[in-house]
Amino acid sequence: MSPIGTRRRANRDGAAPPWLIRWILARLLRGAGADPIQGDVEEGFHQRAEQHGPGFARRWYRGQALGSVWVRFVVESGMALVLLGVGLGLAGAVALSHLVAVRR
Repeated sequence: MSPIGTRRRANRDGAAPPWLIRWILARLLRGAGADPIQGDVEEGFHQRAEQHGPGFARRWYRGQALGSVWVRFVVESGMALVLLGVGLGLAGAVALSHLVAVRR
């Protein structure tokens, strides 16, 4: 059996996930938990290709694959709490500026 990322599986209409993104996903998501992520994204691709067409499925696949890599990077690098803090800080600043603008 070929490792995921080196073999393209096409569905009934011949649609296959973008090979470059699939290869990048296979290389960047090594280790524990990589196979389920890759399998889920590929399964979702084939479902969307049948429902909405291959173009839509390829765009969806790119977004899911790159999002998975991003989330895994953030969690493994310990940046999740930093990004959460930044997000909460920005939300607080927006809320405060809204309150100031409403009172004027």
